[in-house]
Amino acid sequence: MRTSPRHCGVARHLARYIPSCFAALAFSLVLLPLPSVATSVVPPSFDSLVAQADYIVHTVVKSKNSYGKKH
Repeated sequence: MRTSPRHCGVARHLARYIPSCFAALAFSLVLLPLPSVATSVVPPSFDSLVAQADYIVHTVVKSKNSYGKKH
């Protein structure tokens, strides 16, 4: 059974990229054991934010309207 010329082109195309795929896999396996360091952020409490505020404004909402782009 003969393969069509199109299949031969696909095989040559894959043969050209397989070594680079193995290189990428090897590189990722080398980096796998490296420890990962994550940064976590602890949000401040409301009381600490109030204590650090320059001024505090007390307001009353008189009315509310929704506005925006209508479809």
